[in-house]
Amino acid sequence: MKTPRRYAPMGGSLAPVRVAGFTWNGWQSSAVYAVITPEGYAKLKKELDDLWRKERPEVTKMVRRAASLGDRSENSDHQYNEKRLREIDRRVRYLRIRLSKLRVVEYSPAQEGKAFFGA
Repeated sequence: MKTPRRYAPMGGSLAPVRVAGFTWNGWQSSAVYAVITPEGYAKLKKELDDLWRKERPEVTKMVRRAASLGDRSENSDHQYNEKRLREIDRRVRYLRIRLSKLRVVEYSPAQEGKAFFGA
């Protein structure tokens, strides 16, 4: 049975996207998991915490201070910090979704050079 074609927006045009037998329409299928080591997971979790608890509040304060100076259309400090805030929010959203889809795997030296298939 052939899977139906679905289209995902890519760069303003529509193109079919297939990933490992699954059709991808903007979000990863719940049946597809990426694997990661505990160290990698901790690194991504730390990045998320740093962005959300440290960097975002600082940038928010700078945006508020720059907005209080008056005309925002000619205030480059306000425009830059608004852009930085959007970038932080985008990365936070990506990390939260990504972390929810990851499966942490433990490495054992006994597994060296072996491949495992199946359930």
